[in-house]
Amino acid sequence: MNNLLILGAGVEKTKGIDMPLANELVPKIRDFLYEDKTGKEVDKKLRDIIKGLRFSYDDFVKKAVDKLASEFRQEVNKILENVDKTLKNESLTEEQKNLGEIIKAFLSKIKELQKNVVLDEETAILIKNTFPEIEITDEEIVDLGKLSFSDTFEIVMKKILERSIKEPNHPILKHVYRNLMDFENLLLKHFIGFYNDNLNDIKKYLYISWTLWAYLVWQEKNVFSQKKSEIPFYANLKNKYEVITFNYTHFASKYFPKAKYFHGNLQKYIRLDNRNELAIDDYENFDLLKFFDDIFIKNIDFEKNIYIIPSIVPPLKIKPVLSNEYIKTWYDSFELINNANKIVIIGYSFNYADEHFNDLIRKNHNGKQIYVIDPDSENIIKNLQRIFSYRKDDYTKGKLQKRDTWTAGNLTIINSYASDIDINELVGE
Repeated sequence: MNNLLILGAGVEKTKGIDMPLANELVPKIRDFLYEDKTGKEVDKKLRDIIKGLRFSYDDFVKKAVDKLASEFRQEVNKILENVDKTLKNESLTEEQKNLGEIIKAFLSKIKELQKNVVLDEETAILIKNTFPEIEITDEEIVDLGKLSFSDTFEIVMKKILERSIKEPNHPILKHVYRNLMDFENLLLKHFIGFYNDNLNDIKKYLYISWTLWAYLVWQEKNVFSQKKSEIPFYANLKNKYEVITFNYTHFASKYFPKAKYFHGNLQKYIRLDNRNELAIDDYENFDLLKFFDDIFIKNIDFEKNIYIIPSIVPPLKIKPVLSNEYIKTWYDSFELINNANKIVIIGYSFNYADEHFNDLIRKNHNGKQIYVIDPDSENIIKNLQRIFSYRKDDYTKGKLQKRDTWTAGNLTIINSYASDIDINELVGE
């Protein structure tokens, strides 16, 4: 039997690992750079090398809050719907409920205003019949984008937004936060600089990608130092599995040396002009700060367009091939999926941005038993419809290891965190 594990970011939220998800990265990296001794040194070294850099995480956060506070009208309906649904959760604290009610009260009024300024069809017909020479191009009789909010509204909303940045997983505030601090979009925005030779974007990408890398390496080293014997979740797995991981950390390769790192890993870096991919020497013991002195500074030349970046695939919908190693990794991953009898997918949300991988599952799932483990089963069911074509009503509800399940054909979705399921028992090991 060929049993394949596919590991997403949710796996490394396991207690004892606690690596950040994408929505937590901006505040985490900011705190690392500005409040930790190692982080401060990383920031200084990068700024000394990347002359004329015009980027800071504090400035990025301020601009994002200001922008969303004034332009979030487009998000009103979605935020209101999610907050309203969350307020029905009886486990919320009194403070969480109060926050939710404030947001609901504000946004309900804006939603009502939006509805009342729409140019209805009956009025449009009257105008057309009375003034046939007028071409009606507007959907609203008031341009809400040009209206300003009161000081009270802006102050309250900014307070809510600022707090949501510090608490990205808050049950209420996470719906307001949404894409405010989308780190993947931040990388994407500046990676384009390598295509259009925009030096300002190139400098920002180098800084952002290497601060991400440094933070993750630093956090990974902390986990290893605290868990000297065994890493949670990984230590409970038998070594008979094949593994594909979307995480960048060293944890998977520690237990599964042949693990395929689909989007790259922290142990390698790439020189962009010649596509050379190199491994960091003695990665488990290397000095994070010395890396910038010994490797980074010697491989950066802005006049000759020589740059090195971490071996991390940026979140473009059409993924760039950063080195030949990625072609091999993606082909090997296809082979593993194609040859597997059972596939267990954990902490991976099947987002549209990962369609290049989703397509491998779409075209190779027939005849395989597939388990998807995720605590947000509702979102998973919605995303999987693009791959398996099952609608929500097609699933039969059940239980497995005391967790709720949804099964359709050879697919079973298990509503659970990774650490709460015995994977070995699940696949019959």
